[in-house]
Amino acid sequence: MLTQTPNPIMILVNGSESFEFLQNIITNDLEKLDKKQRNFILTPQGKIKYEIFIYKSEADSFLVHCSNDQNNILEYFKKYAELSDVNLNTTKLLDNLIHNEDYLIQSLSNGIIDTNFQETAKFFPSEISNDAINYEKGCFVGQEVVSRMKHRQLNKNFIRVFEKIEFNEKLSKETIDNFEVIDEYKNYLIIKFKEKIQETHLKINNDLYKIINRNI
Repeated sequence: MLTQTPNPIMILVNGSESFEFLQNIITNDLEKLDKKQRNFILTPQGKIKYEIFIYKSEADSFLVHCSNDQNNILEYFKKYAELSDVNLNTTKLLDNLIHNEDYLIQSLSNGIIDTNFQETAKFFPSEISNDAINYEKGCFVGQEVVSRMKHRQLNKNFIRVFEKIEFNEKLSKETIDNFEVIDEYKNYLIIKFKEKIQETHLKINNDLYKIINRNI
């Protein structure tokens, strides 16, 4: 089930070991950060726990933005920062980060799945976006699972957003065959399907559903 109202949070991470602290828990490579970098933080099982954006602030200082803090990311950070020279403080959201009750609808209407709105960790990062993963960097939480899936080609799933375009009694989860309905919100469905099923095959129910195409 998706939560509905965003609860965004911005955390200022600073201290002499702030770089190492973040680098050891995120999926991307902080060495490649320019102005803004998308990242996942994973569970030990390799599934997405948090989706974040990191901004460089000052020397030894970073801003971490999470669009919906339903799993208490600050407490998670504190657990990993206990033995590091790192300070953690919530701070004012950046001016260009606007979140309201329409945020989730706006995201889904563009085919964007913000995993922070999932109540439980359901997705492997490769199902959502490879852009937020650097497979060449060092160790991070869940890295062994992610690397094994990558090199053994174990994960062939895609996640896509569908929009209902007709509302009647025929609209049921059984209408879409060979797919797993992950979540439903308003007139949008989040669907998981296997790579071997071509996206054109999804359109056999196009009178009822429309796939929102987006390169992920």
